[in-house]
Amino acid sequence: MRLLNAFTLELEVFPDPIPESIPYAILSHTWADEEVTFDCMKDISTAQTRVGYAKILSACLKTQDHGLEYIWIDTCCIDKSSSAELSECINSMFRWYKNATVCFAFLFDLPASDNSVELSVLQKCRWWTRGWTLQELVAPTNLVFVDESWNFVGTKSDLAVMIESITGISRWVLDGQKSLSSISLAKRMSWAAARETTRVEDKAYCLLGIFDVNIPMIYGEELKAFIRLQEAILSKTTDLSIFAWKARDDSKKHRGILAESPAEFLHCGFVELSDDQFRFRDEINLTNRGVKIRTPVKFESNGKYIMDLHCYDESLSTGPSQRLGIYLQRALDTYFRYLPHETALGGMVPSVRVLRPLFLASTADEEIGDSLAKEKDCRKIIFEFPSTTQNYMLHDFRAVPETYWNMHERYFSIGALSNFDGFVRFSITSRASSQWGTTTEQTTGFLVVCDLTSGPDFRLSLYAQTGLQSSSKPPEFIDPFNEIDQYGPLGDAFSLSVLRPGEREDRAVSIIHRDYRHNYTVLAHVSTTLSPSIKVRIEVSSSPEDASFNRGPRFGVPEPPKRDDPRIHYGRSTSSASASASASASASSASGAPWY
Repeated sequence: MRLLNAFTLELEVFPDPIPESIPYAILSHTWADEEVTFDCMKDISTAQTRVGYAKILSACLKTQDHGLEYIWIDTCCIDKSSSAELSECINSMFRWYKNATVCFAFLFDLPASDNSVELSVLQKCRWWTRGWTLQELVAPTNLVFVDESWNFVGTKSDLAVMIESITGISRWVLDGQKSLSSISLAKRMSWAAARETTRVEDKAYCLLGIFDVNIPMIYGEELKAFIRLQEAILSKTTDLSIFAWKARDDSKKHRGILAESPAEFLHCGFVELSDDQFRFRDEINLTNRGVKIRTPVKFESNGKYIMDLHCYDESLSTGPSQRLGIYLQRALDTYFRYLPHETALGGMVPSVRVLRPLFLASTADEEIGDSLAKEKDCRKIIFEFPSTTQNYMLHDFRAVPETYWNMHERYFSIGALSNFDGFVRFSITSRASSQWGTTTEQTTGFLVVCDLTSGPDFRLSLYAQTGLQSSSKPPEFIDPFNEIDQYGPLGDAFSLSVLRPGEREDRAVSIIHRDYRHNYTVLAHVSTTLSPSIKVRIEVSSSPEDASFNRGPRFGVPEPPKRDDPRIHYGRSTSSASASASASASASSASGAPWY
């Protein structure tokens, strides 16, 4: 780190961080024509020909007046011909301003006056509009404002109320009573929303200290710098308010999850974190598929979701209860920001439960809108399940391959795939009451396996968990009931080939429990009337044995069949007669209030 000797005007090199035994001043200013650069200071006679030399001299005199020997000035203390040095300085600058004994904020366009400064005059100064001066306002403990003649105007503490009015930064932050880390990411971004920088990339680089992150400098990348800044922030936070930005126009219906510039946070000056934000501590990961996060999303309709952001806008009259969320739409296993010029109000309070990871696309190209439109209308395998009744509850739905599965609308999006293998796993909990007034429940897992081969052929098979697990299987086979998390996003080709129905389809499975009071049959029907999409309808119907047993022995019904009765199948049923006999008693049309 170089410091300028305020007495000799020579640059001297010191270790970084500067020892406390060497106090220094620092200058905050806006650049103008003919600034004195590092190269100029090599020859003082050259420096004296520059317009900015007068600023250097005045800053050095102020440094002497404060009893200090050294000052740091960005125009002349950085060798900008060295990209490594420039990157190091930019990443260290917030700390240098924070550790300075005093910082002079030179307002070249503030007229000198013997009277106290007026807000209407102060807010016109260019210093408030520049990106780099944001951290130069926040970081220093002792910030002294001077006018065009270098006369004392006031300290940051003296002018805190006016500064808050001009910048939107709370006086409690300005005087250090409230830490930066306690301020929502969206609100901190809003402080920079109306500020400008000469280089596009500097809109990101000037905020490194505000968010306490470091990234390498890559001039020429333009908007990508701000994307990298947000990614660096996400690697060390769980504050989801960083997604509360709004696009400045409605020309695009789909965007990535990350903002393009601080200007998109202009409306976020009143965003506060909800209390439950401090209980949201799940990790956020950056992957090659986007931002990976575990958080609930609420399905609205027509492919639209709302993701809660654990924050609210305190400027709204409804206060904390009016939570902020954003709209999402899904393409395969990745979610994109939908209607990015809006935020969703009244988001849900997340429940505490095990959550599946979401992948949020960081950015989106121009073609994503067309892609999502095609996703909506593409070929699907659609599953319909019966509603919960007083006798049966269907739950615990999982599907493989997960990449193609829409869990809210329950379909595989297969597009132009000519071959597809997959399955949907679900559980049925049956409930029955005996004539003696006792009620029992039992849960069984099921698997409905789809096999789409080249051409129009589509085959389907049902498995019960007990039947599948009692049959012999190759050692490499992944059990879909106990090991489903071992399947990759695209499934497991070998395991799916083992489950494939092949030439034999089983579309009915009859279940008998030990007490003979939960007997029922699960049936699968295939409809191609939605061509080119395929509809699979699952039904649950009471088994004849179940009805007979519940009527009791006074009707002359024989004893229930034993467990090893060959008519009953505990895994795959090959009886087409069973399917037709029980189809008329489908539980999907049964009445009665849900019991769970």
